[in-house]
Amino acid sequence: MRALSLSNFIIAVAVLAGAALISTAAVAGENKGREIVIDIGEDGELLEQLIAMEADDIADMRAEFADARAEIKEAIAEVSEARSEVKGVPGGGVILKIAFAAARSSVSVAIDEAMRDARREIDRAARDLKSMDVSAEERAETEGAIVTLREELDLLEVALEELMDALRA
Repeated sequence: MRALSLSNFIIAVAVLAGAALISTAAVAGENKGREIVIDIGEDGELLEQLIAMEADDIADMRAEFADARAEIKEAIAEVSEARSEVKGVPGGGVILKIAFAAARSSVSVAIDEAMRDARREIDRAARDLKSMDVSAEERAETEGAIVTLREELDLLEVALEELMDALRA
């Protein structure tokens, strides 16, 4: 497995968003070139990256999560638009419901797995940090990065649940 940068980790954590965006775009007959690479990296890599983070890196991480949430909101709008476009097409609503159900089922598994893996890696990083030989200042900064990562992951999960709800509606 190749090394993983923190920004790629964030993208990997947002795998559901990517899968859902790809699925909804495909259902709507669009191709926006969205792509997600799933690569969590080797054990311990996340902690090393979190230790190396500075305040501006944490701000960048927050911005990347915000971008992912914005993309999810775009996907929700695309779902709504697709529903509107098929209203006048005989049988279109049924076909769209089937397509969205298929997208939901495949994306749901990806969401659960990505979130579980991400949280497991974050928990491992928090646990391993306790035994790391780092200064008190570095430990506090890294704990802050871990808290931020958990918060952003929770916000991302809420956005993804909203997307899943939109696919169900």
